[in-house]
Amino acid sequence: MRAMRLAALMRKEAYEIVRDPSSIAIAFLLPLVLLFIFGYGVSLDAHHIAVAEVVDHPTQLTASFLGELDRSQWFQPGRYPDMTSAKRALMEGHVSAILWLRSDFTRRAYSRDTAPIQLTVNGVDANQARIIENYVQGAWQVWQQQAATREGKVLAGPVAVAG
Repeated sequence: MRAMRLAALMRKEAYEIVRDPSSIAIAFLLPLVLLFIFGYGVSLDAHHIAVAEVVDHPTQLTASFLGELDRSQWFQPGRYPDMTSAKRALMEGHVSAILWLRSDFTRRAYSRDTAPIQLTVNGVDANQARIIENYVQGAWQVWQQQAATREGKVLAGPVAVAG
C-alpha cells in the first residue's frame, strides 16, 4: 500500500515538473547560483585591516613585534602617539582595532613574566572582530616562536605530542 502511494506521489510530482519548468530552475539552478555567489563573492578573510598601534615605551623588542604585524598581509598598521588619539580613530571608524604595548612590555618580556598586549577591537561586526583577534593572536605566536628559535629554545605550545 505504501509503495503505491509513493509511486502515485512521484508520478504527480513528475507531471508538475513537466507542466511548470520553472520548478527545475528553482530546484537545480538556484542552488548553483547561490553556491557561486557565496563561494566567490563572500569572503571571510580580512585583508589590510586598519590597526592603530600604540607603544608607551618603544624598544627594540616592541619594534620587533610590530615589525611582524607590518610585514603581514592582513594588517595595515598605523602608529598613534597615545591611547586617546587611537580611541578617537576607532570611534570615527578610521581603524578597526587598537594594539597597545604598555610601558612595562619589554621588562616583563625579559623577566619571563607574561608580556601582555592589549587588543581593543570594534565589535560592531562580531565575525570581523573575531577574525581580527585571531589574526593578531597568530602574529603574536609567530613572533614568539621566532624569538624562541633565535635563542635556541623550543616554545612550549598548548598541546605537545609525545612520540
